[in-house]
Amino acid sequence: MAFTFDGSGTPWKHALPGVDDTTMETAAQAYQAWFRSLMEVNAETTKFLTRRLQQDAQLPMTIIQCRSPQDVVQIQMEFLKTMARDYSVQAEKMGEIMSESFHAIDRPKTLSEPPPVRPHVAETRSAA
Repeated sequence: MAFTFDGSGTPWKHALPGVDDTTMETAAQAYQAWFRSLMEVNAETTKFLTRRLQQDAQLPMTIIQCRSPQDVVQIQMEFLKTMARDYSVQAEKMGEIMSESFHAIDRPKTLSEPPPVRPHVAETRSAA
């Protein structure tokens, strides 16, 4: 069976019978939304890890300046509280990003209105 292109400008019609231009446009928009969300997740992860690694690296320098074992314990407790809060806030933020990305992939521009704009978790907490 030889392939002959009929010049219609839609070569996928031969490979995917029943697929029209709207379907391909919707699929392309869903792929773009998925890729944008992937890039946002990567950027957010990189920012978070950079910030946390800087804080982790600072801990030994802070401990060196302690004058008593009680000071060391207090510094470690503060560090652990901050770390737990940071990871909790980051988990919420990543969940929000993923939720928004699923909405964007599930309902590309050709199928729906844009999702409602919601403030990020960190913005909401700082306003309270």
